[in-house]
Amino acid sequence: MPKEGWVSISIQEETINDWKTKYDQNKEFCKHRGITSFTGFINSIMSGIMSDSELLKKSIIESSRREARKFVTT
Repeated sequence: MPKEGWVSISIQEETINDWKTKYDQNKEFCKHRGITSFTGFINSIMSGIMSDSELLKKSIIESSRREARKFVTT
């Protein structure tokens, strides 16, 4: 059972092994960024994905608004 405030998720073993290899190869770089554990590394990957998806979503919404304005004004 995970610590309070944490949850468990299931990820394919191959994916975890790939990420673990990347983490092991880049531990010093990670430490300079404040990432001191494999769990922290995974957390930073997931946070980056969420940030990227929020930016993409905002971009899509703005683009849709521009297109809608063109349609309404023509």
